[in-house]
Amino acid sequence: MVEEEKIKKIIESLGNVECHELRYNNIEVCGLNGYYYWCESRSEPQGKWFTLIVNDSGVYIRTPFHFSKSEEVLSKLSEVFNINIDKLKFSELGFFCVFKLEPLPDEITNLNLTTDDDEIDLSTTKNNRILIDVRDKISLLYDKWTKKFSVLSIKDWETYRKIRDSINQDVREVLDKLSLLKPEFIVRTEYDEELGLEGKRKEITLKLLSKLVPTINKINNIEIRINEYENEVILNDIVLELKDENWEFDMPVDVIKKLLPLNDTVVIKLYKDFWFIEVHNDYLLKVASILGIEPVHTIHDINPRKESLLFYEPRDYYVFASDGDYYHIVSSRDV
Repeated sequence: MVEEEKIKKIIESLGNVECHELRYNNIEVCGLNGYYYWCESRSEPQGKWFTLIVNDSGVYIRTPFHFSKSEEVLSKLSEVFNINIDKLKFSELGFFCVFKLEPLPDEITNLNLTTDDDEIDLSTTKNNRILIDVRDKISLLYDKWTKKFSVLSIKDWETYRKIRDSINQDVREVLDKLSLLKPEFIVRTEYDEELGLEGKRKEITLKLLSKLVPTINKINNIEIRINEYENEVILNDIVLELKDENWEFDMPVDVIKKLLPLNDTVVIKLYKDFWFIEVHNDYLLKVASILGIEPVHTIHDINPRKESLLFYEPRDYYVFASDGDYYHIVSSRDV
């Protein structure tokens, strides 16, 4: 096998590395099956190790640590597999999960995306896309077929500008608006599911931000969690739970704007035609004060169908005791 010969060539050229071939042991690392070579550096006091995994689709590397720019192992891998990592600027390079040993696309190496001080992680996903994470700057997913990037996180918006032309236009329009606010932007995902700002995540994010961006300038953090278990968007400490399966939701923009500086977690549950706030007792009075609710009306279990006296004068919100230590704040229009 050609790959096997390449690996043996690397091992023989590394005098300070001892490798063990585990030909008959099948493993599964990040969904990847194959036999592997487990290698350990004898020159390191604690023995740095890395694994080379071989299967029908190629050779992959996995390591729990970062290589330095001058690392001998990295140099040999680049030489034998022509992975052109030397074209990237970095101080340390690691391989999150597994990375396929093959040349990086020009769209990654020619972008000037990194600097000599950056710490980088590279990974290859199940569907053969490349994940590149530049610590404290940006995390991207590159599709080799479409030659487009999908954004997983942005901390440094100047780095985003370098790849914006390689992002789908509808997503780029939203991220361009966010770039004026410069929040920390994160898309939470699982390794074995569809990654990036695409599919349901893209649809929901576009709808959400189109409503929020024109009126809200106090967003410091945006985190998106859309999968089969949860549908949430977090703005600072405000958790928006999207409850409608068609991804249509009533958006209390003015309420969100008031609560953004709160620094305490509250949950706003968004349905197609109504919404309500779920808040812990510890933060109830603070939230009530922000919304202009009189304290006397925040300490009782109010049932408007029994306490009809409450309707003698109009109120903007009503407060209902929920399970445990939580309360629901409901707009008067939905009572």
